[in-house]
Formats: sequence, structure tokens, C-alpha cells
Amino acid sequence: MTLAATVTWKRALAAWWSFLWRSTVYGAVGGFVFGALGGGIAGATGHLDRARVVGIVSGYLAGLLLSTVAFKQALQVHLGDLVRAQSSADS
Repeated sequence: MTLAATVTWKRALAAWWSFLWRSTVYGAVGGFVFGALGGGIAGATGHLDRARVVGIVSGYLAGLLLSTVAFKQALQVHLGDLVRAQSSADS
């Protein structure tokens, strides 16, 4: 498949905005949940001194993982639009 369509500013900004809001929401929710779980488990097992660090690291890792999911979803939505636009232009 050859993609010769031009990426316009409108499409680029739409893809960027889609990624931005998805990664913010997913990262905030996932970071909170995994950070709370990691910190809670570390605290419950008697490692109170490490609970904060475990919670922070768990939250960051969840945010990083979920931001890649958000990126994939944004590309599926907006790259699909670009491919459909190219296919209709070819016909």
C-alpha cells in the first residue's frame, strides 16, 4: 500500500489532540490506580518506607504504558481517515 496523501495541518492537529486527551485521561486514571495499588501493597506488607517510591514508580510506568495505548488508538482513528481519503481519491 502506498500512501501519497498529504497530511494537512487540520489532520495533524486532530491526531495530536486525540493523542493528547487520551494519554492525559488514561495516564491520570491508570497512574492513580496502579500507584495506589503499588503503594498500598507495599504499605500493607510492612514496607512503609518504600510505599511512596513503589507508588510513584508504579504510577509512572502505568502512565507510560497507557500513553502508548492512547497513541495507538489515535493513529488507528486518524491514520484510518487518511487511508480512506486516499482510497476514495484513487477511485
